[in-house]
Amino acid sequence: MHRYSKSSSLSGRTNKGYIIGNAVGGLIAPGLMFASIVLVGLPGADKLRPLLVMLSISYAVLSVIGGYLGVIIYDRKLSHLSVVRNLKSK
Repeated sequence: MHRYSKSSSLSGRTNKGYIIGNAVGGLIAPGLMFASIVLVGLPGADKLRPLLVMLSISYAVLSVIGGYLGVIIYDRKLSHLSVVRNLKSK
């Protein structure tokens, strides 16, 4: 099993869950931004529609990378801080 798949976070969720959650959020974010732009009625929203698929894919990839780096930083640096240990014990 991969080192970053264990549950070492404050909430008890697995680290894979954070990475997958980031990917799902990255897929949904461009669509929600587009819907917001259309709802507000900003001009030029129709020009953004062809880019939604590419934006969603790129956001998802960047979100997975960011989530993975966040898990690594938490495991290596932040989990050893006394503040985090005190929060985990409660």
